[in-house]
Amino acid sequence: MKRKEICLNCGDYVDYILNEEDLEFVFRDVAIKYKEQFAQCKCCGGRVYVAKVEDENLKRIRQGYCIQKGLITQEEIGQILGKYKISLEALAVLVGCGVATIKRYYSGTIANASYSRVLKKLLNNPIEFKNCLEENQSRITASAFKKAMKAVVKIIAVGFNVNSNILATTNMSTCYNDSYGLTEGEFSSRKEPAFAI
Repeated sequence: MKRKEICLNCGDYVDYILNEEDLEFVFRDVAIKYKEQFAQCKCCGGRVYVAKVEDENLKRIRQGYCIQKGLITQEEIGQILGKYKISLEALAVLVGCGVATIKRYYSGTIANASYSRVLKKLLNNPIEFKNCLEENQSRITASAFKKAMKAVVKIIAVGFNVNSNILATTNMSTCYNDSYGLTEGEFSSRKEPAFAI
């Protein structure tokens, strides 16, 4: 059940409804168009401050800024974690930043351009992710490495698209390694998938 919030016009805690309107907000010299949510008092129709609604609006502004500037978004970091079955701690090692930094980015802080480029590359290029994972194997736990490697090799096994201008092929035997705890049956029957890299 939605809790009541204070309406300054009514001077009391009231029920409210949520509405949206199209707005433009200038953030760091960039005009961001977004849908702003706002809470409206059911009694007088006045605006009611609701912290979680304002937090959502700030998230939308930050996301719009990241998209316009080509920076990694909070959602895209979540995609990396889910796609490769990797923890924030292990991802921080791959990116070359501190755990606190990657946690801030995942909670909505705007990533700096250099870390953003690395994160986007890892998101969009499974082979790059695999190479980076192998280079940092000794710096993450064995279980984290095995879990992420298993996920990325499965992705590579069925092919991926990053840039369709260049076509490359690979034999799956180069991706298979017993030390990753994978079995032949976990791969696609397609032995030479095409990769756009």
